[in-house]
Amino acid sequence: MERNAIREICASHPATARRLRIAGNAAMIRNGPPHRRPRNIIRSRLRRPAVTILRTLALICALALLAAPAQAQDGKIKIEKFNHSEWTKGIFSEAVVVTNVGNAKFVYLAGVGAEDENGKRGDVRHHGNFFEQCKYSYDKIKRVLGHHGATLADVVKVTTYITDLRHRLTMGKCIGESWGGVQFPVHTLIGVSALAFPEMIVEVDVTAIVSAK
Repeated sequence: MERNAIREICASHPATARRLRIAGNAAMIRNGPPHRRPRNIIRSRLRRPAVTILRTLALICALALLAAPAQAQDGKIKIEKFNHSEWTKGIFSEAVVVTNVGNAKFVYLAGVGAEDENGKRGDVRHHGNFFEQCKYSYDKIKRVLGHHGATLADVVKVTTYITDLRHRLTMGKCIGESWGGVQFPVHTLIGVSALAFPEMIVEVDVTAIVSAK
């Protein structure tokens, strides 16, 4: 049974099979006939208990499987694109989810501003009010993350674009209220002359990572 299990494991892991051939050659030197063993190996074998070749190879197989990243059977990365607002369809994806990368699921969000998620293209809420635009942006971010099994606690990178850097302190207040007790991740703040629509004064994009299920 040990031999069959090793053959099945190694048949699906060519790299492991190469390691086993190397380990097997070394094991043959240690466990070969006495007249072919170096004298120092014979003396060493007399001082320590013997370990069978099969058990040694089985252990190497198990370690190799543990070290190998989890992948789909075809080994291909899976990329899915989503839209949650009607007006974005056919223009850009609001979220992209990447899976089959180890046991992680990556969630990438497009820039989110105060565009009305239930309105038509170009509808922007809270004209001239930085704090309310920022709060509404994070409310939308939370909802989109939730659609993909993530929360603000899973966010690893934030980029904020604002049209007037004098709003930095107001931005800090918005972040404090939106994130609550969740520690803010790495962040890049960029001042720009304009955003997608003239009424937009802040836009935020985030990247989150969760465990794939």
